[in-house]
Amino acid sequence: MYIKKPYSYIIAENISGGVQAPAIAIANFIFDRNISVIFSGYCHSACANYILPAAKLKIVMPNTKFGWHGCSAKQASTQAEIEEIERFLDYETLATMKQEEASFYQKVGVAQTICTCGMKESTKTPMFYYNPKDLYKFGIRDFYILQDIVTGK
Repeated sequence: MYIKKPYSYIIAENISGGVQAPAIAIANFIFDRNISVIFSGYCHSACANYILPAAKLKIVMPNTKFGWHGCSAKQASTQAEIEEIERFLDYETLATMKQEEASFYQKVGVAQTICTCGMKESTKTPMFYYNPKDLYKFGIRDFYILQDIVTGK
């Protein structure tokens, strides 16, 4: 990510994701300062979960993809998933992560289900995607695809 002072916009290009706590901290920085974000290439995982909803204006370059694959709000559905989570996180840490995430989504006015609604138990697809109309249903506002601005379509 590139930050232009005085923090009027950030360029997010080809962001594959990251760790939840720092991503939420960056997203809160963006939201609290009304920073717009120009998205290019792809914005997956923590970028889609937190940076996209936090941006004041979401300026999207043509062919940019936003991909989700879950978040801390996702409930483990199998014993194997529970064991995998417990290998890395204790209950208190996971509870803290869930609370921080819920507070973030409430603050930015976006439905937390954005990061889990597209998940399907029947598929092994690592990422899922939404169209702009669906993003609006979750509360993503001020989403502008640059191609639409240029062509008027």
